Amino acid sequence: VYPSDLKLIDEDLFTCLWRPAVSSALLLLEEAQDPQSAQQALEGFLSVSRSAVAFRMNEPTDVCIAALSAATTLRHGALSDAIIRFGGSIKAQMAAVTLFGVARECGDWIRKDGWRAIVSCILRLHILCLLPEDFERMIGGLGGDFTHPNGVQLPPTSTIPRWWPSVAASVTESRTEDATTVDQGAASLFSFLTFGVEDDRTKAVDERDVIPSYLRFDDVEEFSPGAASLSRKCIVDCRVDEVLVNDSRFLSHDAFACLLQALHSAVMQVSEYTIPSPSDKTNFGFDSSSIQPGIRGSFSHDDAMSFGYNPVGLSEADDLKARQSVSSFCIDILCELTIRNRDRLTLVWPATHDLIIKTLAPATQPSPVLERAIIGLLRIAMRFIHRDEIRGDLLRTLSLLVKLPLSVTASLGTPLASCIYHIAKTNTQNICTTSGWHTLMSILESCARFPEPAPTIGFAALQFLITQDQSVPVLNPETFAVFLDALYLYASTVLPCSKSACDLLYSLTGRVPSMCSAEKSDTQDDSSRKEWLEYWSPILLAFSQLCRDERGDVRNHAFGLMESVVRSGGPAENLTIFEKQMVLNTVLLPLARDIFDPDGVLASRSSLRRRLKSEGDSDHSPEDGTRLMAMSIVSRFFLQNQKLFVKHLSIEDTQELW
Repeated sequence: VYPSDLKLIDEDLFTCLWRPAVSSALLLLEEAQDPQSAQQALEGFLSVSRSAVAFRMNEPTDVCIAALSAATTLRHGALSDAIIRFGGSIKAQMAAVTLFGVARECGDWIRKDGWRAIVSCILRLHILCLLPEDFERMIGGLGGDFTHPNGVQLPPTSTIPRWWPSVAASVTESRTEDATTVDQGAASLFSFLTFGVEDDRTKAVDERDVIPSYLRFDDVEEFSPGAASLSRKCIVDCRVDEVLVNDSRFLSHDAFACLLQALHSAVMQVSEYTIPSPSDKTNFGFDSSSIQPGIRGSFSHDDAMSFGYNPVGLSEADDLKARQSVSSFCIDILCELTIRNRDRLTLVWPATHDLIIKTLAPATQPSPVLERAIIGLLRIAMRFIHRDEIRGDLLRTLSLLVKLPLSVTASLGTPLASCIYHIAKTNTQNICTTSGWHTLMSILESCARFPEPAPTIGFAALQFLITQDQSVPVLNPETFAVFLDALYLYASTVLPCSKSACDLLYSLTGRVPSMCSAEKSDTQDDSSRKEWLEYWSPILLAFSQLCRDERGDVRNHAFGLMESVVRSGGPAENLTIFEKQMVLNTVLLPLARDIFDPDGVLASRSSLRRRLKSEGDSDHSPEDGTRLMAMSIVSRFFLQNQKLFVKHLSIEDTQELW
């Protein structure tokens, strides 16, 4: 026998023996009465897995992982006693450590069934709040990506329930500053989840913040703090974060694709938003068109339990909370995998994008799942909108946010504004389409309607885009209208930045002549009419509307700026006779009529002021100052252009204008 033949003989022997070996190890583990016997059985699983890797075989590794996941008791069984069952069994804990050890060591040779088993165990640990706190905060938080323009990190949003591990870990962080052992930290967090916050027991609690029954131990005799502590200590030793996130960058293409498919399938079968279909297929085995959005998931108990979630015995409210927790966690994991695998975006992005679309499309009310999907989308957009392969998908998906009702995205206004501000500062040169700028400006407009600090951050992004010199100018004839609409909204909405928005509107008029010169038509008349319709008319009408604003300071400020625009030497000095005639006929004279009309925009304010004025007060009022400015701007514009009107207009037109 030649040495080269020995390996073939070994492989044939292993092919014949691995199934009996796994069966024997599983039987020995089931019958083990002490840790030593259990350790011998677990070493058998390790030997089979390592040999399978040596012979480049997938099936033995998947079978070993499936057997170990069953031995942990995490994958199946009711949620109500899962912590006690796992924490009270040394065999289950040893099997869990072995399971994740095999996953770290043999990850490249794990395929569909193996990753399905691993994901199901991790999801069960997440539902039971047994994953490490740092890992939960990293996956379920804002990731440190969202900051105010002054550099301060934004606080978490308010939609996520307080009992979720990522939020509960943050709540208990201040309580465990002095806790130096795992036992103390675990006990503190688990106490929060099972018994709630002592100071808030008598206060009204939002339904979403009510801890689900499978995390509460109302029967004190049944509750075992030691089991919870041992469970958490064991999971820390398993290093789940390395298996699921950190080591994903080094997984082979096929193994990584199977991990993505397992996470996607978990959401499809557990989520309340979609119906799983056996014919789902894409690059990862699923197809968006085959899933019906907007319908609560109708799945079998076997499908649910295969991902560590058992709906049996849960109330409708607890069932929904468990589904939302699992779906959000899977979306968070997929977004984190997308960010960490930037060299394999074409592999990971379709799965992540598919889930985000399915979450956004049917949304009609706020939910934790929707919030986590939007946060993940924004994090990916901030990092990868410069990548050609996914930029189009990102912009189209961001455009869906504009179509959502404001009540749905109200709690996410600040992260939305922060994302657009980040893109404005770092990636403006990569937004090359008009539709892309329409999407970003529409999001900035929606930010003006949200509570602070979203409008402040949104206006900072708008100000940067207009005032900063860009290598590729973002303000051009194709984007002028969307920038003008956004500026007008910030100026006309009751915001601290309204007057600053008026100033930006004035700076916009200085850009008009250069854009007009770049678009000269063949004939002067056509060019003049186009300039008026596309540039001067919209911007002057925006100023005229601000001159009608109910806020006196904004109204008078807008009057002063508009007078600077149309006066001699201003940006509009070189308007043609047609354009100047239109300024008077369509902007200034209608504005003056409204200001002086007894039933016009100032009527109610003047009447109220007269009723409240005491006998000793002066007759002068802010409304009088507004009327004076209106009369002044009309008179000055007419007088400074009188000779031009007489020269180019007929006597009848001049008299009519007068």
